[in-house]
Amino acid sequence: MKNRLLVILLVTLVTTDVQAQAPSQNVSSPFAVVELFTSEGCSSCPPADRLLTQITEEAYRDQKRIFTLGFHIDYWDYLGWRDSFSDKRFSDRQRLYAKVHRSQQIYTPQMVINGRHAFVGSNVSLANRYINEALSQSSQNVFHFKSVDSKPKAITVSYELTAVPENSVLHLVFVERGLSSDVLRGENAGKQLTHTNVVKVFQTIQLRNTVDQSTILIPTGVNLENSSIIGFIQDTNTMTILGADSIGLSK
Repeated sequence: MKNRLLVILLVTLVTTDVQAQAPSQNVSSPFAVVELFTSEGCSSCPPADRLLTQITEEAYRDQKRIFTLGFHIDYWDYLGWRDSFSDKRFSDRQRLYAKVHRSQQIYTPQMVINGRHAFVGSNVSLANRYINEALSQSSQNVFHFKSVDSKPKAITVSYELTAVPENSVLHLVFVERGLSSDVLRGENAGKQLTHTNVVKVFQTIQLRNTVDQSTILIPTGVNLENSSIIGFIQDTNTMTILGADSIGLSK
């Protein structure tokens, strides 16, 4: 009886540590990758940021495989307030979505679900609709993290996937939650804005093997207890996301 209780305790501890965002361990089940393109310089973005936080919290509470990513773009940085989380590469990623989806414009806030559906990022009904749709479909490729090895300056993750899809890449994303900023200028001047799963590192890997590993440098000043690595396979032609998983980090 004691041994059985010990096994149950160990399984509980591993589950809590590894799947910090969406604790379900059934990696072959449906998933939803939710990307939000946002900016602290945009007055329309705070409601979308709050929606992303709500989606993240509900995913954890309900044990759903929903992986959220906050991409802060840089094209608002020249209009009164520079977003310290912004990166030109994130703006370029949004432009790539626009090109593939044959859209004539980019805007904030914008939400993209599994690389397929793009819409105004504060639209709750569309977010729920497309997330539920994604969670009702079987995964096209089972991808999951096997282990994580955290060193003082770098993290090495090992992963496995069912097969190497044609025209696909693996994105490894370091995200940090529980962040906030006191905005002094621009459209959100005087507000304190909070963010979840802010993208700190976005690393793209050419897939070659079904079992492999990769190293990610730890950004300066992050709190590992509030951080995760999210990985997802994406078709480079259609931008459809084929498989995803996340793994939590600790000191």
